[in-house]
Amino acid sequence: MNTFPLIKTKLSNERLMSALLLVLLLYNLPRFLKAPGDILTLLLLLVVGLFLDAGAHYMLFKRPVCAVSAAVTALILFTLSPGAPFWAECAALAAALIIGKAIWGGTGKNPLNPAMVGLALLFILTPLKSPAFEPSWYLLPAVLLSLPFLFIRPLAGLGIIAGMLSALLIGRILTVEAVLAAGVFFWGCLVMTDPVTTTAKPAVGLIIGFLAGILAGLAGQPAAMPIGILVSNLLSHLTDWLDIGGTVKLRKKFSGRQKIIISTELPYIDLTGEDDPAPSAGLPSSSEILRRIEISGVFGMGGAAFPAAEKIKAVMESKSRDKHLIVNAVECDPGLLHDKWLLINRGDEIMRGIEILASCIPFKTVTVAAKNPVGFHLPETVKLHQVRDYYPAGAEKLLVREVVGDAPAECVPAEAGILVLNVQTVYTISKAVLWHRAADRRFITVADLDRRIGRAVRVRLGDGVYETARKILPVAVNVYTGGGIMNACLADDGAVIGEKTNFLAVGRITAFREALCSQCNFCSAYCPVTLHVREIAHYIDDNKQDKAALLHPENCLECGLCSAICPAGRDQARRVKTAKKHIANANTIC
Repeated sequence: MNTFPLIKTKLSNERLMSALLLVLLLYNLPRFLKAPGDILTLLLLLVVGLFLDAGAHYMLFKRPVCAVSAAVTALILFTLSPGAPFWAECAALAAALIIGKAIWGGTGKNPLNPAMVGLALLFILTPLKSPAFEPSWYLLPAVLLSLPFLFIRPLAGLGIIAGMLSALLIGRILTVEAVLAAGVFFWGCLVMTDPVTTTAKPAVGLIIGFLAGILAGLAGQPAAMPIGILVSNLLSHLTDWLDIGGTVKLRKKFSGRQKIIISTELPYIDLTGEDDPAPSAGLPSSSEILRRIEISGVFGMGGAAFPAAEKIKAVMESKSRDKHLIVNAVECDPGLLHDKWLLINRGDEIMRGIEILASCIPFKTVTVAAKNPVGFHLPETVKLHQVRDYYPAGAEKLLVREVVGDAPAECVPAEAGILVLNVQTVYTISKAVLWHRAADRRFITVADLDRRIGRAVRVRLGDGVYETARKILPVAVNVYTGGGIMNACLADDGAVIGEKTNFLAVGRITAFREALCSQCNFCSAYCPVTLHVREIAHYIDDNKQDKAALLHPENCLECGLCSAICPAGRDQARRVKTAKKHIANANTIC
């Protein structure tokens, strides 16, 4: 069953476009104050644009969809063509929406900026006023509100701004009035940052942006700037196609805690109804410890559910001279809270679990990794590694890299002598060895997404998901379960709590809108393993699994972040998992 994140970014393409429309209107404020009748002209042009866009979408997709981007295109053309006859603006708009966008497959698939295509035609049809902007202090609000749009393609936007300012400096006309008249921030913040037509590669974007800005500025011709933008669009797509400029690296670590819930003040609940007997005295031999762990069925409780005994044996048999134990209490998923609860409230049992493991393997270091190490104490023999609060900080490969540092990148941690166990797994090992307790129960997080509250709950494996939810939360209509808030699914009526269940929640969530991709590249930029998520998703949509396989989707952590961060509301994680599954199936056949 496909899992998906229950949280999604509040940033959407529709909100971005609405904000862009507002800024574009502010750029026309001096014009409207001088000629109020132009407001009616703009409204008519918007109607024409939406009608043309709906018609083009109907021909392409057999449904009349009006994209907000059509209104943006119309408003950009209107802004840059003061004094142009209405018929010429309509013709340019038709060229922009049909030649600049529709013939390429619609929104998100066009290599050229549609507004620049229309503007280039407009220069052919009629002479245009130059410069397009009249220097006025009324433009300052528009300039200031333009700046946040640099976030989309920062270096490309800054590149064209630097290029235009350099041209003004060379021409010895670098004044505030000249900057406003040239529309430096209009071009740099609102046009060059179009994610569909400008590369996401920082170095390439900076270079082509600077060249477009300085060459168009030095040319001194009104048509030079739209032509420069179109050339930069072609260069962007050429460098992306040839993979020039390297991989887009992780731009920013995503802090899910800022988005989520979850109050930890609610009391812990034990639904198993059993007390533990007194533990056995002393530690058995290493072979007996492994036997008890194996007989008890202890598994990885962080989500993988891998047999713990096999992992421990792999570390014991490793030829690595230095061996390390990492107790993972990071709570990788931002919706989980029971790992920290265990550290605070079951610290003695966890320390006994560490002692048991240390009696089997001579670890060079023993480390407990946690995000917010407040409320619990560790002995001097155990190191505490505080992990920065970002998602997915607790993923095993990322955690090993952060704690050990010199671990082989491509090697399985256990084979390199690094034993990584979830804190609940260590707790369960102590129960298995000293209490002879079978691993038939576990701690999970139960949350109410609407009320933004959650608590740690102890349950039995095999308990019904809906029955468990109703014992904790009286209203439990839609129940979601899975590894966490970033990897959950709507539970079936007969669903039960299994080895991979860490999370159970009720609440209303928004469905994926599956809008057209705007090529913002956030999914790739935020991917913790720097996958080309956007390209993989496009290949899967086009049923080109073999091409998607060349981009190594098998390295996906399945963290769900690409789906949570997508402003188009697309389930990118599902597409990457499809590509990953295709590779696994192909390897099985071979």
